[in-house]
Amino acid sequence: MMNEEAFELSCRIKLEKKVTDSSSEQLAEYLLLSNITKFSIKNSILTLKYSVTDIRWPEIEESLKDSGIDLDRFWQNRLRSKWYSYIDENAYSNATLKNPHCCNKPPIIPKKR
Repeated sequence: MMNEEAFELSCRIKLEKKVTDSSSEQLAEYLLLSNITKFSIKNSILTLKYSVTDIRWPEIEESLKDSGIDLDRFWQNRLRSKWYSYIDENAYSNATLKNPHCCNKPPIIPKKR
């Protein structure tokens, strides 16, 4: 049985400019349709919480661009975006493993006779 909370990610990224009311409504509509569990926009910073089994960071980033909401292109934001893509890919590959990790299981040592 897979623990869904283990694959929930939180992202916090700066937007290029303040979001207008119309684009904010458009963004809220998209985010609600795309299985994003929580989101907020405060002082041009978008905070998201989502499950990688439902949606991936590159899809979110592309949809934001399609909605007319641009991410800040400052180097820190670009690095953060790449980092989120990396974490997202890692979590997704772990979520879709057929045989889960066995790292927490101690090795079986045969008994001495």
